[in-house]
Amino acid sequence: MTRVSSRFALAIAVPTLAIAIGCSSSTSPSANCLVSASNLVAAGTTVRLNFSLPRSAASDGLSYELDYAPYPLSSGWAMSCQLFDGDRLLGSGDCRGHWQSTTAAFPTDRYPTADFSTITAGTSTAHIDFTVTGGIWAFDTKGIVYWVHTISTPSGPGIALDAQATTSPLQYAPSSCR
Repeated sequence: MTRVSSRFALAIAVPTLAIAIGCSSSTSPSANCLVSASNLVAAGTTVRLNFSLPRSAASDGLSYELDYAPYPLSSGWAMSCQLFDGDRLLGSGDCRGHWQSTTAAFPTDRYPTADFSTITAGTSTAHIDFTVTGGIWAFDTKGIVYWVHTISTPSGPGIALDAQATTSPLQYAPSSCR
């Protein structure tokens, strides 16, 4: 029994250490604020996926793929997402992997809407902020972002890929990098 309980205590201590050392302050915050595979992200923390997309007049949606999962030894998991071009908020809502334009050809209430007018012209300052509002989450270190357009399918609205963005490794947002 003692041996099992020692292993259990170690299993809990290691993830707690990862949360505590997640991002240290330094003169070079971009190097120390990258989310690593060993980091767990606690409530009140924001991680950021920076990307740049080519110009696109036909796209009416933006999709992203980023692996993240709630940490099973925590509870009350909740997270929100915000899409930005620089400091300009373009849309916010549940983290469902997709935003649709306010002018989407086949709109659906499954996804939040966003104003793509600035990023359809091509931008290098776009980012998605994932704000953990409850529990503890584990994030992958790299995401993918796509321009998409909505299409009609026999089973309802669907999406077709237009172009893939250039993304940077996941990092803590400046407000969360301490």
